[in-house]
Amino acid sequence: TEDFGCCDVDDNIRQVFRRKIDALRPLFRSCDEVQMELGETDRCFDVLRAESFVAGTRDAYLRDPNSLGENPRANYEMGMRMTLEDCAWAATEQTRIYRRFQALFEDYDLILSPTTPVSPFPWQDLYLKSINGKELANYYRWLALTYVVTLATNPALSLPCGVDHKGMP
Repeated sequence: TEDFGCCDVDDNIRQVFRRKIDALRPLFRSCDEVQMELGETDRCFDVLRAESFVAGTRDAYLRDPNSLGENPRANYEMGMRMTLEDCAWAATEQTRIYRRFQALFEDYDLILSPTTPVSPFPWQDLYLKSINGKELANYYRWLALTYVVTLATNPALSLPCGVDHKGMP
């Protein structure tokens, strides 16, 4: 899969990934593109992530909200706006995502995908703001290729496979 059916991926990275898959294809008995409909992965991750920030930063936030950086503080505050209904929904949705993903392993031993959706960008840019001209919803959305895998509770391995269209790893 190039995108798990739900992740933004730069068009150039898609092309690079297709070439890498074509090179790997002879190493497998079969190597098929899989279509995925995992559900509301981004919303589910947002809720579970915000819950974690509430749990992990509550005491620091209550002592001094300004002791947290801008993003951790925003994540804590997002979590505090969530309801029990949001949390229950996210737990249930994560189970649905897990089951949908696991169903693929009835036919496949491995699911291959890109690890990151873009070529490396300058280190001064803390996060990516857009992919293919589409603005991303928040500062961590560009990491969806990795959080979708862990949201489904799957182990993952990032395997270096040469360079991309810009000559970057």
